[in-house]
Amino acid sequence: MCADSARARAHALYTTLITHHHHYSRYRDVFISYGHHEEVSPFAFKLNADLNERNITTWIDTDIDSGERWREAIQDAIKYV
Repeated sequence: MCADSARARAHALYTTLITHHHHYSRYRDVFISYGHHEEVSPFAFKLNADLNERNITTWIDTDIDSGERWREAIQDAIKYV
């Protein structure tokens, strides 16, 4: 998948979530999965902050505590989101 296509789809998702947050307000939890590189990480963190500002709770990998087993933490987050 080309980066421009991925970026366009991510922007479309972002626009939908932010523009129509009243419709999605019953969905209180969003699991944010993203690639760890400089093009994607800032977008993921902005999406996380913008959703939180609209009282939509999120889970992002920064929620993993130091020393915690990351695979188990991610599996639990998926299970309980």
